[in-house]
This record gives sequence, C-alpha cells and structure tokens, in this order.
Amino acid sequence: MSQKETEIKKKKQFGIPRMFYNDRFVLVFSVFAAIILWFVMAMVNTNERPRVVYDVPIEVYLPDMALEQGYKIYNQNVTRAKVSIKGNSLTVNQIKSGDIQVMAQQVSTVSGSGEYTFNLIAIKKGQLTDYEVVSIEPGTVVVEVDRSRELTMQVESQINYTTDDEHYVSAPELSVASVTLSGPEAVLNRIAKVGVEYDVKEVLKETKIFSTPIYLYDSQGNKIVDDRVQVSATQTDVTLIVLNKKELPITLKYKNQPSNFDLDKSKIKITPEVIDVGVPVEMTEELSGISIGELDLSKLSPDTNVFEMDILLPDGVNNLNNITTAKVEFDLSDYQTRTIDISNFQVKNTNDTKRTTVTTRSLSVTIVAPKSILDEIIDSDIVAEIDMGGINVVGNTEVPANIIVNSSSGSVWVFGDYKVNIYVRGA
Repeated sequence: MSQKETEIKKKKQFGIPRMFYNDRFVLVFSVFAAIILWFVMAMVNTNERPRVVYDVPIEVYLPDMALEQGYKIYNQNVTRAKVSIKGNSLTVNQIKSGDIQVMAQQVSTVSGSGEYTFNLIAIKKGQLTDYEVVSIEPGTVVVEVDRSRELTMQVESQINYTTDDEHYVSAPELSVASVTLSGPEAVLNRIAKVGVEYDVKEVLKETKIFSTPIYLYDSQGNKIVDDRVQVSATQTDVTLIVLNKKELPITLKYKNQPSNFDLDKSKIKITPEVIDVGVPVEMTEELSGISIGELDLSKLSPDTNVFEMDILLPDGVNNLNNITTAKVEFDLSDYQTRTIDISNFQVKNTNDTKRTTVTTRSLSVTIVAPKSILDEIIDSDIVAEIDMGGINVVGNTEVPANIIVNSSSGSVWVFGDYKVNIYVRGA
C-alpha cells in the first residue's frame, strides 16, 4: 500500500461519523446538549418560569398636604427592590430596572412625625408593556417622616491651654462664629449647644492657629452624630493670640491749652495710675503708656475738677484688668476764677477778596489762675482771636473765638467756650 493510501485510510478512521461510535464522546455530547436545551427552554418559557429584574429603585412621595406642612422623609429602610415578571419572552428578556417604577402606595394620610409603612406597587414604564408583574420583594417600605426645621446657633469654644506668668492668651477667635442647622425637628430639638473642643499640649508662648471639628451636643453634654442633620460648616480655624504681659501708666493730654501751659503734676490724681495689658510682641518696646485721651481745659475750673474718661487701648492690646474708665481729679484749692471784659480782637487768615469787621464790642471772659497772680492779669493781656480760614460767608454771622492769655505763668487757662459776631463784606 502506498503512503498516500495510508494517509487517506487514517483520515477515514478519524472522521466525525466515526466519533459517535465512541461511547465516551457520546456521553459528553449528550450532557452538553441537555444543558443547552435546558438553557434555551428556560429563556423561552418565561410564562412558566418568571424572570427577576434586580435593583429597581423604590420611590416614595409624601401627600401634598404633608409637604405643605413642612414634612420630609428622613429615612427609608430599603431603597431597591426585586421585581419578578412573566409574559412574552421577547419582551420579558429585554426589560431592565429602568423600565419598571416601584412606588409606595399611600393608603393612609401622613398626619405627623413618625414611621409609616407603605405597600409597594410596580408600574410599567416605556413602550415595553407585554408582560405581567408577578411579585415585588420586599412588598413594603418603612419610612421615617418628620417636620423640617432650620436654626442658627453660635459656636462655643472649650479650648484648654496653659501659659506662663509673662504671657497672656486672648479669648479664642473662631473663623466660624455661627452655623446653620437643618434637619428633622425631633433631632434639632435635642441640640442644646454647638461648639468645639481642643486640648493644647504645649505651654503657649506664641500665637497658635489650628483647625478643629464643630460638634453638636445635647443638654447633658453628649455629642450628637446624625447624618440627617445638615450643618453649614463642619470645622473651624481657631486662633489663640499670645501677648506679652506689661504694666503701663495711664497718660493724659490736654485740649485748648495755652502754649506755655504747665500744671503741676502733683495736683493731678489719676485712678488707677497703672493698668495691666497684653501687648503684641512687636509693640512691647514702643508702647510706654495707655492714653485716656484729651481733657478739654475749657471745662476745667475749681468747681469742675473731677472727670471720668475712657481708657483708650491701641489695636491689638488687651485690657487685663477689665477697667474701662479712669477717674481724673485736680487739686485746684489754690486756684480761683475771674471774669474780665475784653475788647481786644484779632482776625487772621483773611484774604483780599473779603473784608472782615468784628461787630462784638466787648466779651466777658472767665480765666482760671492761681490766687497769687489772678489780680495781676488785666484785660490787655487777653486776646480774642478769630480764624477766618475755612469760613466762607458774606454778611453778618457768628464765629468761634480762641481766647489767648498772655501770662508769664504756665498755669493760667480760659474756662468756657466763646463766640463773637462779625460782618464780612465781599470785594
């Protein structure tokens, strides 16, 4: 037999028809065919064997009356369902979760806060409707209903820290001073406080800035954690400003004082004389005193010699004694007042386009001076100065007069405010 005939004989021995004479092959083929046939029958016969559609969203809507009264759904025990369907195989096998709408069947009215159980129904969506809903799993949904509420609360701080005797820590500054809360009324009614808490481990000697969460607390101080409550801010920056402690004297300036004014400091008593303050590091060296402003000498006389004045702190400086005013007392027991009629008027800052005439003939002026020199002052020592700078009038008017006492003593001043009449003629 030739080689070619031998190859043809071998091919005939291994042909497909001969494979069915092999018992093992026939067994494997039969099992495989049975599986294919079962799968095809299961796919086709959806009338007897319903198909399950998974992950169908469950939708729950409150009645309009409940919505108008401010009620909302804040919790739902299940959000997706399994829907079994049967019918035309071509249709059933095309149905997806988006083709079915599962809704809560509201058989009762929502009349207040609480839990409500609703039966579920399935509604066909889209154009594929040639099928029947067999069952829905689960068959009910439980929802928690409450009235929606909103409120705003201040953020309180409970920051624990330590510092040494040479420094002072100002009250914590929060970047978020208040928050707005919204959520179920029952939960918000339990919230008694909104705040932050933090323990600073190191001894503070310089300003510290950090971030910390904002917490909700009940009346017992327990933290409330509830995802249904919406908070406008969940954390805040906290700034602890550290200042240097310093004791500084209280200082006083004068207004309307003569150029050579020099009142004996032993006759002035300021209470308190010094004050404890917290000073920023960069201001520590340059700040030598705390001002209580200017005292108007025109208000000072032997009969009016006690004043309450506000303590004025520079920006960034803290008053550690919490004293906001100082008392200033003048010992003017050896001073007296005297009223003198003067007629010496001087006009300054005039211009060529206007001519000013003082129409006041005389002016009664009260001066304060030591008793020893009071009688030495005469009317020619006193001048009423009228400054026309900034006065733009034509005709008769009244203007302020600055009273100047020409005295060698530095402890003479004018008591009271004065005005004179003038006539201004245009060019």
